[in-house]
Amino acid sequence: MRCLSIAEVLRSHNVNVYFASKQHSGHCIDLIDKKGFTVLPIDQDEINSPSEGANWCPHASWLRGTEEDDANEVLTLLRKASLINAIDWVVVDHFSLTEKWHRLIKQSLDAKVMIIDGLSDRKVDSDILLDPNLVDDVEKKWNHHIPAYAETFVGPQFFLLREEFSKLETKVRSGTVSNLLICFGGVDKDNMTTKACRATRRWLEQRHINSDVNVVIGAIHPFKQQIERMCYQYGFKCWVQTDHMAKLMADADLAIGAAGTMAWERCKLGLPSIMTVIADNQAEQALSLAKRNAAVSLGAIRDTIENDILASLQALDEAPERISTMSANAIQIMKGASVEPPWIKKLI
Repeated sequence: MRCLSIAEVLRSHNVNVYFASKQHSGHCIDLIDKKGFTVLPIDQDEINSPSEGANWCPHASWLRGTEEDDANEVLTLLRKASLINAIDWVVVDHFSLTEKWHRLIKQSLDAKVMIIDGLSDRKVDSDILLDPNLVDDVEKKWNHHIPAYAETFVGPQFFLLREEFSKLETKVRSGTVSNLLICFGGVDKDNMTTKACRATRRWLEQRHINSDVNVVIGAIHPFKQQIERMCYQYGFKCWVQTDHMAKLMADADLAIGAAGTMAWERCKLGLPSIMTVIADNQAEQALSLAKRNAAVSLGAIRDTIENDILASLQALDEAPERISTMSANAIQIMKGASVEPPWIKKLI
């Protein structure tokens, strides 16, 4: 989704944008195509592709193949599309790809590479690095993983805001939760949405105060029908692949969600949140946001997570001033963010 946001900004500046995406289960190729971008679909042979045994970096198994094969497949697709000499920049958003893949692509295309990454768990060969996380010591985190010539943009102020988020009013919440938003991203493979809905239902029954609850899921959510039935039963409003995410955030007093990209959008609108870590790359920013008292972090998913969400909701009811404090701190974190951060100009 963040690559789509980048692509739409670049297109507004008359830049031709193409996507290369492997056809994993749950891929978003149809959505990318619907947005009007050309997709080069990378085939995969899951039977012959290495998976759990892949070890060139911590998330190597996600690629379902080797870096060399993957790079060569991309280059072959570009040749077939007569684009091999038309590429100036390659934007890479993938935790399985290292400097080996980047160099193969750079040398073959005579292009530059921009990396979007917050893990710093492998060496990359990037001309631009975008790490939107809150980082206390940038040199310590990145110096041993990027080339000396890489231009770095580290911090949530460099996060690319979708235009809809820049148009809405940023406000400090009062502390009263009359509108609650639940969203764990488009896929949510661990079904945290259901756990959060159950916890919210229990919380509402205990407090005897009506609150509007909006639940947002993606069209490819693996538990979509179950969540839609649950929301109907509970009296919650379920939104599927909505185009009104910014408005839903702006109207909410509190959110329950993941500590991923959406955390920065919530901060931009001053929306405090109860967060869980649903992927490794979210752990650092969850801790950073909690440390700055801009959100409540429950850490990684565990058996007690539903009860932990309920306890957090109850704690905020008992100390509503915490909501106002988190809201004000969240706004401060995103001060300076824009729909066209400085790195976007280098791709135009």
